[in-house]
Amino acid sequence: MAIKFVQSEVLENKPLNYKFHLLRFKLKHKDEKSFSFKAGQFILVALENSLFRAYSIASSPKQLPFWEILIDITPNGPGCKYLKNLKPGDEIQTSTPKGIFALEEDGASNLVMGATGCGLASIKPIVESILEQGKNIHFFWGLRHEGDVFDRAFLETWKKISPGFQYEIILSKPENGWVGKTGHINSHMVEHIKSLPPELTSVYLCGNNEMIAEVKLKLSEINFPQERIYFERHY
Repeated sequence: MAIKFVQSEVLENKPLNYKFHLLRFKLKHKDEKSFSFKAGQFILVALENSLFRAYSIASSPKQLPFWEILIDITPNGPGCKYLKNLKPGDEIQTSTPKGIFALEEDGASNLVMGATGCGLASIKPIVESILEQGKNIHFFWGLRHEGDVFDRAFLETWKKISPGFQYEIILSKPENGWVGKTGHINSHMVEHIKSLPPELTSVYLCGNNEMIAEVKLKLSEINFPQERIYFERHY
């Protein structure tokens, strides 16, 4: 099937810290009806020389015709170089939204969500879509350094909106003085999931492939149903 493309204007390219940028766009009016999506989906950004790079939509569908992506600029690949240099008023060409990573209507009242780095971009709009539904949501965000944590305010806002929302930031390479949890989110997630009834629990994972593979393996060892694990690999 041919890829359908749309045009958007750059409204903001905001550095969040040394590592992450948040880019905000507005769809061209002629393309607004072509860009409907479910929270968790991604788009392909068209680069030079017929290259494409996938980025998860980091905003809610309710915000259309405005939409956002979260990028990690440190890999310095062609997608990062292109996006980090965009300025307000520039235009970009992207595909319409794609992907099957989205909230599943499987009857779960406990949602355990894990993201590494920019994997937050896929998880964020899903969480925002269900905060007022009374579900128990436990979010694990894995980063390397404390300086990678660009914001906690949105997490604290989620806690205020939903009494059932909890989060943990886990650093794999913490500096002296970090008082939070350390290591990788894999083991922390699995330990938490062990305390929950599997028939009422679903797991959402987004980020590096190693994390996803290990969580799936560890959950299979405790007979957690694999069909209740949903994931999106970012790298």
